[in-house]
Amino acid sequence: MTRKDLLKSASILAAVSLAGKISADEDHSHHKTTGKTFEQLAHCAALCVENGSACLRHCIDILASGDKSIANCAKSVQDLIPVCNTLMALASTGSPFLKKYAAVCIEVCKACEEECNKHAKKHSVCKECADSCKECIVQLKKIA
Repeated sequence: MTRKDLLKSASILAAVSLAGKISADEDHSHHKTTGKTFEQLAHCAALCVENGSACLRHCIDILASGDKSIANCAKSVQDLIPVCNTLMALASTGSPFLKKYAAVCIEVCKACEEECNKHAKKHSVCKECADSCKECIVQLKKIA
């Protein structure tokens, strides 16, 4: 992870934390789910980004050595990272678009989980990414 990525992640996590604190003081009775669900979802999305970034770096190293067997894994993680970054932002604010966006996220997370599971026995970073995707799907289904 580059310094720029680290700073970006830190600022996003700070925003998520602040939004969670602010939302705890507000009346969320008009939402189908609670602020706690949004907080859990934002946390899961952050883990997907973190583990996905580690998986992508690992895939790039393998690809650079000439081994193309992990190319589809890299492609699926490349899709996952920006989708989960957006998910984290929407969940942190309790966006009214979150429910609609959840369907896309579930699809992307499932595709990534399936690809990463193909390599999970050989590469622990792929297993960690797949596990993050699986947990994110669980949280997404609570609002979908």
